[in-house]
Parts: sequence; structure tokens; C-alpha cells
Amino acid sequence: MKEKFFGERDQKGHYIPKKRVSYPPIFIWPLAPIQALKWIFSVPGYFLPWNLFYVGIGVVSWFILSPPLEDYAELGI
Repeated sequence: MKEKFFGERDQKGHYIPKKRVSYPPIFIWPLAPIQALKWIFSVPGYFLPWNLFYVGIGVVSWFILSPPLEDYAELGI
């Protein structure tokens, strides 16, 4: 990552970012439902790409690594 893309330093060497850090739209009052939905479902947003990726890993591992439900019908060794 190059620092010049995200901010710069002043004469004393203090970092000044180009964009301020802000809260997600779901925590800002008054509510803005359209902005909140855009933040949740946009790329990069809340669900996409990472949370959806983790859910996909969980679902795939559930179906691949767990035995069929018929094996749970009877208790035995």
C-alpha cells in the first residue's frame, strides 16, 4: 500500500488522511434505510464479499464433512 493514495504528511511528519473514518449507515441517526441497504449488500459492504464467503465455507463443510442423517437414527457403536 502506498501512503500517497490514502493521505499525506505535513511538514512536521503528522499523517493527514484524505478520507475521514465514519460510522456505518445503520448506526447514524436519523436512519437512512436506502443507504443502510446499499452498505449491507454492496461490494465491498457488510455481506459481500467476506461474510458471504465465510457462510459459504460453513455450508460446504457442513454438507461434505457431516454424515447423512440416517446414520443418526440409531445409536450404536
